[in-house]
Amino acid sequence: MALDITILIPARDAAATIERCVYSLVDQDAAQIILIDDFSTDDTVIRAQAIAGKLLKVVSPAEHINVPHARNAGLAAVQTRYAIWCDADDCYLPGRVKRLYDRLQNEAIDFISDAQELYDGKTNRKLRDLPIPSFIQSDRDKVRLFERNYLPGIGHIAFDVEFARKIRYDPQQFGGDDSDFVFRLIAAGARMGVCQEIGYRMYAYPGSDSRNIARQKKMVARALQKHDYAFVQSLHQKAGFSDRVTAWGLVSMATFREDYQAALNYLRQAFPQGSDPQEILEPTGPYPLPEGWRHAFTLGTLYLLQDQPNQAISNLEKCLEFCRSPDVLNNLGVAHSRIGDHAHAKKLFAKALVLFPNYLDARLNQNNVKHITPHPIRLQPSRNDY
Repeated sequence: MALDITILIPARDAAATIERCVYSLVDQDAAQIILIDDFSTDDTVIRAQAIAGKLLKVVSPAEHINVPHARNAGLAAVQTRYAIWCDADDCYLPGRVKRLYDRLQNEAIDFISDAQELYDGKTNRKLRDLPIPSFIQSDRDKVRLFERNYLPGIGHIAFDVEFARKIRYDPQQFGGDDSDFVFRLIAAGARMGVCQEIGYRMYAYPGSDSRNIARQKKMVARALQKHDYAFVQSLHQKAGFSDRVTAWGLVSMATFREDYQAALNYLRQAFPQGSDPQEILEPTGPYPLPEGWRHAFTLGTLYLLQDQPNQAISNLEKCLEFCRSPDVLNNLGVAHSRIGDHAHAKKLFAKALVLFPNYLDARLNQNNVKHITPHPIRLQPSRNDY
């Protein structure tokens, strides 16, 4: 018997990958697959129909604008209680839909995200697993997504359709639309579930929209600007997080928003005068590092983001008293480059790459020095380096 859930695939000119995608979906027991064809100029639709037959419904937005506009057209066409997203160049692993559907049915949750695996789209080689982080375990932890997207597949969630239709996707989000949607779900009171089993295979392509880092940063900043600091602070407090953990979350949020004065203000609350620099505030949290390191890195980086390289250097060098990490070396390299010490900057980027060979910012800075790492590198597996 078909499950009361629809698989949604936004697609535009996806003929090269749509067959792989749809083959992985037809045996998932969903009631329907909806292909949201965003005015493809190739045979995406024909290829999908040849595999899925009557299980597939094709819809299109009124006009081609962007992915959020297409997603809303798909939401409007769903006739089941639940729905779940799949990108046209990705695929599901067996049992994914049933597993997440059962969780939605049996628990008091409105959306759920699962662990993923990352493949190289050009070579079809597995790069790594992308687990749900250990500090994101329940609905309580959803507020941490305002400090950083810790979910490996925030755009591939399963969800309650009625709730999603109240929120809708923002057509003005030309990037970061999936994060924006989840932020607004949380702000509206949606309850989150997480699944540690890997159910989704994500293919990474260097030229894809998600790798347009500058645009993604701008759009995530826009998404976060919709949410007041005081409101996000209240969500932390309701979830039972301490004042200092909350303040660190707001530092991160303000940095993403490029609101550096607010970030500095919250930093004073996160690391108040008299704090123990050796303390590890959250041993099982996202950054199990000494507070002195976190404070020096954050303060130095905020100075660098405001084009104050000398102050940045004096603070970032304090991090080296705790450990040599690639993000510190990269940002020190940018700071030294800005004061004209290009030879030393080049050495620092090289040292960063010895510690982290796939470090994208340091690699790019070898040719064009402008890439600041605004937040500490994630210590749990991610696709940041791809």
